[in-house]
Amino acid sequence: ATPPVEPSAQDATPPVDLAAQGATPPVEPPAQDATPPVEPSAQDATPPVDPAAQGATPPVNPSAQGPTPPVEPSGEGLVDPANLDAQNSTLSREAAFARLLRALSGEMRPVQLRKALSLKDRRSFRRTYLAPALEAGLIEMTIPEKPQSSQQRYRPTPAGHRFLEKLEENTA
Repeated sequence: ATPPVEPSAQDATPPVDLAAQGATPPVEPPAQDATPPVEPSAQDATPPVDPAAQGATPPVNPSAQGPTPPVEPSGEGLVDPANLDAQNSTLSREAAFARLLRALSGEMRPVQLRKALSLKDRRSFRRTYLAPALEAGLIEMTIPEKPQSSQQRYRPTPAGHRFLEKLEENTA
């Protein structure tokens, strides 16, 4: 086989800076077959699935690892509840906590909480409200050993009550 021939430095043409010469660089027309990409909205997005990982390892059950230690919200920079409805659709974490805890009266099922918050999408509710509040220790499951139970209810923890009290103090 013949080795590839490399061009010499004399053969190379130096690059031309069109902007320095005052010329506009040429723009290639888009391919006629190409369809412009459509960016999915956050609600329509489904998480990517790795086919190699499917069935390889069973998912981790967070309740099997024991309770997550509660995270005490700082109380600093709390959201003004009067402005909660005026905010855009993406709520801050503390605003979501405040909204969830205000709607939570006693022990409630997820469907009751969603109805109280006027939410329809279960995944969005779990991702935006339920999971973060559980991780922060502001609410707890009534049946933690069976997180998927149809009888599962959620109730505020002492940390959740303190969070609401601090919120009320800061808005008074």
